[in-house]
Amino acid sequence: MEEEKVEQINTETEITPGNVENLIKESALGLLRENFPDIDDIVNSCKDNYGEVYLYAFDEKEFCIYRPVKRAEYARIVASNSVDIDIEDAIVKCCVVYSSFEISENTKAGKISIMASLIQYASSFGSNNPVVRL
Repeated sequence: MEEEKVEQINTETEITPGNVENLIKESALGLLRENFPDIDDIVNSCKDNYGEVYLYAFDEKEFCIYRPVKRAEYARIVASNSVDIDIEDAIVKCCVVYSSFEISENTKAGKISIMASLIQYASSFGSNNPVVRL
């Protein structure tokens, strides 16, 4: 039965980056809907207030919605924090626009590091584009 679903998707649905992105989005939201029935309203509110936002689900009970860090914000953060861990904390405080859990000094350290990395990636600190040697 599972094989039939895969075959049906492959033969009836054109696989495009947009389709894949929508499938991932719906899968993430579906994971959260049981514990957060208002997740769609939360997402829409964040999109209305901040424009470009992203969701990261740690599991079905903990997630964050965040936005990219802007250049001026990042410059201020780096100028006022000399230690990497303080920079991570400041990026997360600045750019997480909604969290299902309290972000504090008692939060697992890895969660903050993950969120800081994701925020930086969304802010074009990383790129999937290939470098072309000329």
